[in-house]
Amino acid sequence: MEREFRTKDGFILDAHGRVRIFHGANVSGRAKSPPFLPLEDESLLDPLRAWGWNLVRLVLQWEAAEPEPGKYDDAYLDDMIALAQAAHARGLHVIVDLHQDLFSRHYGGDGAPAWALPPEPGTARFAGRRWFANYFFSAPVSGALDRFWRNADGIQDRYHDMLTHVGRRFAGVPGMLGYDLFNEPMGRPRDVLSGRFERESLALFYRRAIASVRQGDPARLIVIEPGPLAGIGIPCRLPALRENELVYGPHFYDPVAILTRKFRGPIWAHAWTAARHASTGRRLAMPVFIGEFGVLNGHAGGRAMIEAQARHFDARFFSWTAWHYNPSEVDWNDEDASLVTADGRERDFLAPLIRPYARAVAGRPAFCRFDSAAHRFNFRYVPDPACAAPTELVIPHRAFRAGASIVVEGAGWRRDGVTGEVLFIDPDSSAREVRVTVSG
Repeated sequence: MEREFRTKDGFILDAHGRVRIFHGANVSGRAKSPPFLPLEDESLLDPLRAWGWNLVRLVLQWEAAEPEPGKYDDAYLDDMIALAQAAHARGLHVIVDLHQDLFSRHYGGDGAPAWALPPEPGTARFAGRRWFANYFFSAPVSGALDRFWRNADGIQDRYHDMLTHVGRRFAGVPGMLGYDLFNEPMGRPRDVLSGRFERESLALFYRRAIASVRQGDPARLIVIEPGPLAGIGIPCRLPALRENELVYGPHFYDPVAILTRKFRGPIWAHAWTAARHASTGRRLAMPVFIGEFGVLNGHAGGRAMIEAQARHFDARFFSWTAWHYNPSEVDWNDEDASLVTADGRERDFLAPLIRPYARAVAGRPAFCRFDSAAHRFNFRYVPDPACAAPTELVIPHRAFRAGASIVVEGAGWRRDGVTGEVLFIDPDSSAREVRVTVSG
């Protein structure tokens, strides 16, 4: 299969050479519990496309894929493939997310099958919304993860074989963007805080995991995650991996809002974390994809927080998937984080994410800003005369008042004749810069 996407100069490029930017959601935390399916009704994907998005981070469980050592549940993988195909039919690309939290459901998390646990697994110390504290204060959780990173009893070997099998099964699925190899990798706290975990255990794991998944599917991008503390601005210590077509996939959360159950306003930490992610992406020579961010534990001020975060992402041309889209009654650890209610009604903090963006740029993006209060969007890029495909901007009607004004300087343009929510800019511009202003 020909490679549909590649990376270059800190961007994801498509087969036309256009810079691609992705907006979307994780689908979903419901997959953390049996029967491990993010959705059972494919039509539930329809709203994501209606919101102008073009990406799904599809949560897949090792426990479900390999319920017994070396024996794969291909019926489960068939269901996941069907969801990926349904997403593609709606114009949504897919990142398969090999998801885990706390290593296993045994500890109140998700991910590894029971056979991958230590012989005497012990129990976690905290439950419910306090689950994350187990990483730091629960010896059984740290021990189970450490056992995995050390490849005790060949457990990690089994994981790499599973990656190959999953890659082989998804290799022919259209619209696949790539694979996220391990959600929020965590080691022993002292090794995480010193940076030793990322420099040694995690780097070694990724080198093997990249080769493993590419043995099954050599044509897709691969998302490399740092430890979860990078999501609050702690430096990432991963070394350069000397592989091609990799994407840096940190998360982005506000710990003060989560702990106090209220967003305290646009604080310096958001700008710091966004700048840190951009800097790490440059150091690793990878585009940045924010795999998770969102409102956890139903805290107050979520809409203002998401708006502030999205502005940082816009300014740096980050791709992102929000945590999470879960139109069901299943709420893992009482997170109360879904963008919609169980019956599909939109939560207040979804609104800032239905925003204009450039999903394909025939050139190099130079500036992006959306002022939601003023209903004004500004975007600039330097056109690439070698690119023969149009630039595509998503302009959701909901982000503007009726009759929004569009001004494009430096190129001809037209609107999508069906919805009017996509702006196509001609690729044959000889201008040094193309400027787009949408207001109304």
